[in-house]
Amino acid sequence: MPTTWASFNNAAKRIQNGGWARQVTVDDFAISKEISGVNMRLTAGGIRELHWHQAAEWAIMTYGSCRVTVLDAEGRPYVGDVKAGDLWYFPPGAPHSLQGLGPDGCEFVICFDDGHADEFNTLLVSDWLAHTPPSVLAKNFGVAAETFAKIPLHNLWIFQGTVPGDLAADRVAIQKGAPAPTHPFIFPLGSSRPSRSSETGTIQVADSTNFEASTAVAAALVTIRPGAVRECTGIRMRTSGSTTSRARARMTVFNTGPNALTMDSRPATLVTSSVISAIMSRIPEIPIFNSSACFVLRATKKSRSQIGLRIRRRNWWLSTSTSTKKRSRNGLAMLRA
Repeated sequence: MPTTWASFNNAAKRIQNGGWARQVTVDDFAISKEISGVNMRLTAGGIRELHWHQAAEWAIMTYGSCRVTVLDAEGRPYVGDVKAGDLWYFPPGAPHSLQGLGPDGCEFVICFDDGHADEFNTLLVSDWLAHTPPSVLAKNFGVAAETFAKIPLHNLWIFQGTVPGDLAADRVAIQKGAPAPTHPFIFPLGSSRPSRSSETGTIQVADSTNFEASTAVAAALVTIRPGAVRECTGIRMRTSGSTTSRARARMTVFNTGPNALTMDSRPATLVTSSVISAIMSRIPEIPIFNSSACFVLRATKKSRSQIGLRIRRRNWWLSTSTSTKKRSRNGLAMLRA
């Protein structure tokens, strides 16, 4: 059976003044053909340069706070602040930048809906400007060509800046009569109302029914109490993935053959499956209670509204390993494409 997990801890870090990043793509994780992942850290004031991708970008904040800036397909600007547990989603081709806020910057996990997507080789505004004649830039922006005399000749990617000021002031500065996007590009998943909860765990969901900008990725934040079990379930979809954000979990994946693979998932571990599989997840007895032990991401090419309807028609079982009689039906089942 193909290996269904990979770890950011085994990936090389690209370190620059202002932050670092490490990634797992299909080149490192052969089964993950439709999802690639990035773990990034920005210092307070550290900036991920304005850039864009051919793939959709979905992210969850795991630490600190960050300011995101993005332009939609109609050129409408949006700026917002996100904290641990919050999400952002940028459609393919949407220019965006990220900046760590005080006091200690931020860390987050990014997922692209393409296993080949490479965070180290994105379309960067510094590259674009450096490869465009100053005379053309002058006509484009309506300023003198000398304005571009000292632009960087090499891409910045991540660089150190100053901690930004008040969010409200930034929003006023970027609007200047421009209309706002129809839907926000951020969503407070960690503080959202659970779809289901019990003594064994909680499930919080973000799909296009409540996070309307996120048209290509749906997500569930699943908290499983120590000793509880995520009941065996079948997942029939193009690709599903998960990452453990805190604590640790034991997961078994069953496939045809029959084949099975059991693994202990720790923080910074990615698990993915692009086949019809059965999955059981259990949290061993550990001295961390009520922690976000499993974060589960589901991705598909179909619209989130259809998936949202299917979520509410099925059930996700969580149960204690000590008493199956007290098993309760808690929330969502598979996201199904």
